[in-house]
Amino acid sequence: MHRWTKGELVDIWSASENKWFTDGVIEEVRDKASTSHEGKPLPAGCAKIVYNNGSRGKWLQPEALNDRNVVKPSIKPPHFTGFMKKETHNLLSEWHDRYFEMRDGFLTWWISKEDAKAGTKPQCSLELVKLQMKAAGSTTKFSIRTASSRGVVYNFDTNVTAGRHSVEEWANALKQHAAFAAVVIMRVPHTLAYDRTRSL
Repeated sequence: MHRWTKGELVDIWSASENKWFTDGVIEEVRDKASTSHEGKPLPAGCAKIVYNNGSRGKWLQPEALNDRNVVKPSIKPPHFTGFMKKETHNLLSEWHDRYFEMRDGFLTWWISKEDAKAGTKPQCSLELVKLQMKAAGSTTKFSIRTASSRGVVYNFDTNVTAGRHSVEEWANALKQHAAFAAVVIMRVPHTLAYDRTRSL
């Protein structure tokens, strides 16, 4: 029997909409019998789950919480953020620092972190379904392409000063979000290639 805790991410089934919501979060757990704010009796072990971008919430009885056809630990990977250099192609190839966020199966980047926080339109938001990633030896550089990039290869360099993660850390996060994207976004078999021996 899983013991749910406040703040835990969950997937919750909606019978009325006949689908899973993958953005659920345990907002409150009652260890003792009590009542809701509306005066509804709540048995010990029940929990309130908020979902659908925070617009919905409901209390579940202990029996429902232990039914994996109703609620289950989320497969959603944690958000991953940081800085990398991205190669751009004009008359000459150049590398520019960019701020990146990986959320819900998408890799998105902006010119700066300030732009992201201000809600500025990103330079790109790349769906990670059918991700392919390649890196050469011990280099800090790697390349990716996905089904949504339509053949375009994106080149990155993790060798930055602020918010730096290793190639391996980026690879692990990319694999997690690609798997999530394959299952939740497209409902297609997951295909991922990660090659440390050669570059695209």
